[in-house]
Amino acid sequence: MRSKKITFVLFIAVICVCLLSSCEYIVYEDTNGEDDFSLQTITEQQILTQYRYSATEVAFNALISKKYWFSDFSGVCPFCKLQKDKPFSCSIMRKKGNARVVVCSKNEVVFDFPLDGTKTVFDAGDYDTNLYFILAGESADLEFEIYLR
Repeated sequence: MRSKKITFVLFIAVICVCLLSSCEYIVYEDTNGEDDFSLQTITEQQILTQYRYSATEVAFNALISKKYWFSDFSGVCPFCKLQKDKPFSCSIMRKKGNARVVVCSKNEVVFDFPLDGTKTVFDAGDYDTNLYFILAGESADLEFEIYLR
């Protein structure tokens, strides 16, 4: 009986190692220097259609806002769907790397957020389609705060 348990545990361990070794860690390097933070590798078409990313993420909930920190963010992340009945308000600060933070419909970018920490309000009620808040980055460190109303 004990040997069956050991065999089963080893089998699960081998499966886990195989699954983890097949995971791809995405890294897009910042190739255009620290002063230029425009995306160099990720295209607008990828922002609209390809959602793959890797990052270290930390989140903190407060009474009036939610704060997020992403370190070494690479790829495209559809962060949330916007609600039509509530304006979306956030501030985003790029610390390093290349980044673009946008609101997208299914087939176009409809709004770019400034990356300088300015609090910005976007009203999704002006659009007749589903809208998404999307992060795109190439080795970027981002800090942002979403204000709850």
